[in-house]
Amino acid sequence: MSLLASISPALNDRPDLLTTAVTDMYNLIMTKKEKRIKKFEKGEISKIILATLGIGALLGGTILITPNFPIIIGTFIKLIEEIKGIKLPKTKVKRTLQQLEKRKILNLEIKNNEVYVEVEDVWNKEIIKYSIQSLLELKQKSKWLGKWFIVMFDVPEIERNKRYYLRGFLKEIGFYQYQQSVYVFPYECEKEVVLIKKIIEGGKYLSYIIADKIEYENKLKTYFHLPI
Repeated sequence: MSLLASISPALNDRPDLLTTAVTDMYNLIMTKKEKRIKKFEKGEISKIILATLGIGALLGGTILITPNFPIIIGTFIKLIEEIKGIKLPKTKVKRTLQQLEKRKILNLEIKNNEVYVEVEDVWNKEIIKYSIQSLLELKQKSKWLGKWFIVMFDVPEIERNKRYYLRGFLKEIGFYQYQQSVYVFPYECEKEVVLIKKIIEGGKYLSYIIADKIEYENKLKTYFHLPI
């Protein structure tokens, strides 16, 4: 039995905000059979680690075990490898974890001759950003149902810094900028948007719309590699 197969039942017992999204992610992950060797760009391993920690943290702890308990480094690396379908350079992963500990994003603790990883701050903006980005990337591997999911916002001028932050945040996690304050994604993302509204600067100004048709959608289809 794979590591991911052993964790999937626990997801059904957690009524948290992203339970459904993570369950969908699990189903997509299980379609991957072989791990490929990959050359990592600068900072990519850090993003992968943050995304994996974040998905677990948003469920109230880690995906694998009871909330508030840490996860063994070896188990954590195996989990990432199954999620991404890639082989990880363990030395680089451990070095990156040490760097993240110095930034106070996570803790490394030795117990019974094992090194454990624990999230320092569940709501760290980098963790949230990369975990949502990872979920949205996985959704793009599923069949498109022909709908558009639109996020728009109207941030007061006095809070324009939050407006700029939202624009950059939405583009980074995978939305297409349709207009200055209108962003589009081709897959259901309501739970992720609800989370953004709760914890990201300026998120309270977001509105969410589902549309069957949108003007100039062929441009969007090209951007998201959808059939025209």
